[in-house]
Amino acid sequence: MPTTGEKCAMNTRLEVGDWSVDRDLNTISNGAREVRLEPKIMNVLLLLAEEAGTVVSKERLMKAVWPDAFVTEQVLINAIWELRKALGDDARMPSYIQTVPRKGYRLIAQVSAVTDLSPGEMTASPGDKAALEKRVSLHKWRWAAAGLAMMLLISFAALIILRPGLLTGRTDEQAVAHKEARNAYAKGIERFDLRSPAAARKSLKYFEEAIALDPLYAQAHAALAANYILLVPKVIAPHDGYPKAKAAALKAMELDPRLAEAHSSMAMIKLIFDRDWAGAEREFQQALRITPENGLARTWYAQYLLAANRLDEATEQVKIACELEPHSIGAQATAGEIFWWTERYDEAMQAYRKILELDPDNISARYGVGNVYRKRSLPAQASAEYRKALEMVGEPSAATLAHTFAYAKKREPSLLVSKLDLALKQEHVPPSQLARIFASFNERDKAFYWLEKGYAEWDTGLLFLKSDDSWDSLREDPRFALLLRRVGFTD
Repeated sequence: MPTTGEKCAMNTRLEVGDWSVDRDLNTISNGAREVRLEPKIMNVLLLLAEEAGTVVSKERLMKAVWPDAFVTEQVLINAIWELRKALGDDARMPSYIQTVPRKGYRLIAQVSAVTDLSPGEMTASPGDKAALEKRVSLHKWRWAAAGLAMMLLISFAALIILRPGLLTGRTDEQAVAHKEARNAYAKGIERFDLRSPAAARKSLKYFEEAIALDPLYAQAHAALAANYILLVPKVIAPHDGYPKAKAAALKAMELDPRLAEAHSSMAMIKLIFDRDWAGAEREFQQALRITPENGLARTWYAQYLLAANRLDEATEQVKIACELEPHSIGAQATAGEIFWWTERYDEAMQAYRKILELDPDNISARYGVGNVYRKRSLPAQASAEYRKALEMVGEPSAATLAHTFAYAKKREPSLLVSKLDLALKQEHVPPSQLARIFASFNERDKAFYWLEKGYAEWDTGLLFLKSDDSWDSLREDPRFALLLRRVGFTD
């Protein structure tokens, strides 16, 4: 029988599918290649392995892996992507990590603790070997649960403190810069996730800082692209913002072709700036194949489908987006718009109310509530909501007036002209909103004048020429069919 010393010489290692996990060196290997993981990525893998076969919630993963830092869900999504990339896994047909929508992640590969026997154990009798293997089988997960966390903590703490760049192959200076870049990126994502122009102004500088620190940081380039898209046109002019967004998205895709955020941003650029509808849909679908749980990609894709008048598909996508990001104002606003267009007024009201819970001063949501009341033939309640919205902005803005006139369909041209003249001196208003007003008065030449201005400014309102009934009075005019083709509609 082996001696006690020989028993203690056993070396137990973790096997995940075809990969052998070296916790001390922070690597995984499959015989053909070895991949070095960042500590947080390794921690995600180990926690999933500890719970192999069961769903681990996103909340538990974030609390366990980032216990002392405020991180958003996007940080976890990025970590899962990095882990899949290292394992050679495919999110569409996973062999290792399965995404369970709205719940978390599940490791579906076989996990085992393999024991390398000492020479004495290798020469033991068959009965002793069987007993030893039985003991290892019974206790392998007890050992893993008790020892993995402590070993990781001690090993990684020493490595990071003594040599910040040891695990990544960077110099110490590069490792410090990369860490600072990640911190800047996390701060940017925290603000960007609010999905408002005001927050996007703040997140922009953090993404730029992350790229300055680490020019090869693909995720920061992708986030910068999405940030520019959100800032157009309220903060950045379209002719300035969209080219910058395109350059950032292309750089992100060059650095990492399988980055879903880069593909979703490129999809919006192709749709709005390039007017390439088919190319935009390919990019959206690629983004969702890579990361099905990307809420922003689904929100943007829902907007694309709404513009294409594919209402059932748009409804399906926005519902998933709202489940993935229940606190996203952008997702709820898109849901309200889609439900409004499909005459699902109860659901539209629910979406607008959710926005007002998140942002009580959201003027668009207040107008949305008023519009739902109007459709329900409740004019008193509708007027009350419209008044609240006007009180929020004080003197009516051009956009507010345009919205009110377009949907209320008031036949007061003189009042329209005088108030719009005043408002237009105060701020920019999307040309499509002005065109919609004149279309409602059947003033075709003036409507087409503003539509042409909208075309020159990449006004996103023109994406809805095909599906918005506000343009019904113009559809028989040859100029409208020509404009549809120029905007990118091919049928």
